[in-house]
Amino acid sequence: MGILQELLDIQKGLNIDILTKVYEAGDRPDYTSFGEDQPRIPVEELFDSKMPIMNMKTFSDRAAWSRVYAQALQNEVVEFIEAAGFKFWSKDLECDVQNLKVEVIDMLHFWLSLCLLLRMDEEDIVNIYKQKVLINKERSDSGNYSRDTKTEDDNKSIQTERQDENS
Repeated sequence: MGILQELLDIQKGLNIDILTKVYEAGDRPDYTSFGEDQPRIPVEELFDSKMPIMNMKTFSDRAAWSRVYAQALQNEVVEFIEAAGFKFWSKDLECDVQNLKVEVIDMLHFWLSLCLLLRMDEEDIVNIYKQKVLINKERSDSGNYSRDTKTEDDNKSIQTERQDENS
């Protein structure tokens, strides 16, 4: 087991513990875009890698928690920016490096949670990452990549599902 998979496993345990407490308290994310009649599934099923990701029994919970984790990740990025002294005109440009490191780990916490909800394990992450690096390199090497010419069409070539090794 690699370090990334170890982190995913630790995060899964933490998420199950936290979300079990959240569910027991009667809290859950906003389901209005999915209809209020959506069932609340057991937390273990939310992170069960054997359950198909688009199983309609779990999709509303997974989508709702994905939004919650994405918003939390966004908040951690803002906290990092604020701690890094983003006001270039300020005379107070010193920052607390220890705090920045902790904020990065907070971002990792929510990033790992998103990976878990999308059923991504270490192999998936590394595979997709390597494909995306090649696309980014091609964009950079083209010499004409800019906001004006940017599309996400090249991302459509990224294989996110594992190919059958026997095919």
